[in-house]
Formats: sequence, structure tokens, C-alpha cells
Amino acid sequence: MEASRSRLLREGMMAELVTVEGLSELSNALRQMSVRLQANGVAAAIYAAAAIIRNQAKANAPVQTGTLKRAIYASKDRSKTTTTTKAMIVGVRKGKKLRTVNSRGRNTSRDAYYADWVEFGTKKTPAQPFLRPAFESTKEEALGALKTRLSKAVDDARRAGLGG
Repeated sequence: MEASRSRLLREGMMAELVTVEGLSELSNALRQMSVRLQANGVAAAIYAAAAIIRNQAKANAPVQTGTLKRAIYASKDRSKTTTTTKAMIVGVRKGKKLRTVNSRGRNTSRDAYYADWVEFGTKKTPAQPFLRPAFESTKEEALGALKTRLSKAVDDARRAGLGG
């Protein structure tokens, strides 16, 4: 883990793993639910938390063309998601250097290859962080959304009688 984290930091990317503990009541209630309901409830809760961070990152992103803002996303991290672990990524699409233009001549590209330059700066350009401050400023709100969404999933399952 430490080697991959240092590689990410060297390449100018940030990896932050958040482990939520102390949710024993919710955890016990989730165990009583079917596996499918557990997976759906947890996935929805994690997405709700990631969406809060994503939205703040979009609000923080400096705008010239709007491409950077459009490139910010939240999606499931398939490499870390298993039957017992759910993980989300909030990041920036960085692919093509080509610009996509619509029929009105407006830039509609959704790839911001330069996102790291904006976040961390270059020799000539100062950093304009948008992703790291979004995480730092919304992590408590995101955790609250996660707890609320999990509680709602448990309550909905109990009301519907779909526990096990």
C-alpha cells in the first residue's frame, strides 16, 4: 500500500482512503438484511457521500472553458470493490488532448488532461487546488450523508419486511 501511495504522490495524483468505524448498530442491522439489499444500500450510501465531494470539487474548479468542471466525476472503483468492500473514486477524466466541439462551435470535451497542472501548479503557474480542498471541506458532511443513507436503507428494508 505504501509503495502505491508514494507512486501516486510522485505522479501528482492524490489517493485518500477513508475507513468509517464506529457504526456498529448500522453494521448489525445490515448483517440482518439480504446480501443484495446490503450491497445496494451500501453502494447508494457511498455514492451519496462521493457526490457531495464531487459537487464541491466542481464548485471549486477554476473555469476558463468549463472542460475541467465537466471532467470531474464520481464512480465506483472497480479495482477496490468486492462483495464485502465498496469504494468510490472522485477524480478528473484525463485522456484526450483533442477538443470536442458541438454544432454551435462550443467546447464540449469531458477530458481535462491538464488537471494536475491546475491542482498542483507548474514552474510558471501557481497551483489552484480544487480537488483536495473539496475533500477536506466536505468530508464530515459526506460522512453524515453516508450514515443517513445507510440508516434509510436499513429502515426501508425493515418496513418492507425484506430483512433476510
